[in-house]
Amino acid sequence: MAKLRAKLISNYMKHLEEHSYLLSWGEAATVLPQVPDGTVNATITSPPYFRRKDYSADGQIGKEHTVEAYIKRLREILSEVYRVTASDGSCFLVVGDTYHDRSLLLVPQRLALCALELGWTIRNNIIWSKLDPPPDSARNRWRESHESIFFLTKRRSGYKFRVDRIRVPYSKTTLRRWGKGQAYGGPKATRIAGPKGQRVKRGKKFALNPLGGLPKDVICTPTASTHHRHYASFPESLVEQFLLATTDEKDIVLDPFTGTSTTGIVAIRNGRYFWGIDVNQEYIKISEHRLRDARPNNSESTLR
Repeated sequence: MAKLRAKLISNYMKHLEEHSYLLSWGEAATVLPQVPDGTVNATITSPPYFRRKDYSADGQIGKEHTVEAYIKRLREILSEVYRVTASDGSCFLVVGDTYHDRSLLLVPQRLALCALELGWTIRNNIIWSKLDPPPDSARNRWRESHESIFFLTKRRSGYKFRVDRIRVPYSKTTLRRWGKGQAYGGPKATRIAGPKGQRVKRGKKFALNPLGGLPKDVICTPTASTHHRHYASFPESLVEQFLLATTDEKDIVLDPFTGTSTTGIVAIRNGRYFWGIDVNQEYIKISEHRLRDARPNNSESTLR
């Protein structure tokens, strides 16, 4: 078994080194079991949302009759993704919610609990605030304009996270308050004790990082525009910060619901290898052209 696994990894790596990407046509639950343990460094993906869109593919996820059946199918795939992820690897899961009988079904929260049960550590629930949400005909609630992005890691600490690559400039307010090494809480900090369990203790001094601060867990960016027949593309800028933070050059990035392979485009442009899976053959063909154009030598790579 160990020799077979080593041979499989060798074959996959040889193909990726030669072509930079690999596309697999089929259901993720069927393709992923063929992938050896611990071969993927990061997964950046967005599964089809429950009862939201029809991607015209037999066996597609998202058309189940109940949300429980939908979660059950995604649980199987999340389990496989966990298995194929390296010990210091991670997963970014972009997911939206669905209304049924005038109530949100809390699909992101259900998936998050499912991920915990499978052994994933949830490091962040990042909010993607869309600057261009679609029109909403509802008259008795707020307009939908965000999606959840769960940052999952295979272990609680020691996972790959290159924070200096994604630092952002400090705000003027932050620089004014702490740019000169001031104590948190200002002059009153020495007179009034902070509440028990306060995360940053009053009176504590700390230096700001010269490269900038951590990006916030609310990301405000528009959706991606595309002429391809895929209506759920997330923007490249969203993918890139996740990829830069959690992978290095020649690492393998997976998307088991690749669609038109936005994740793959960003991966290849940044010197990573990409593995995409999709049940829709049309998307595989579109991805082949897009990924081939993104490569320096433009050679075909798809294995079917």
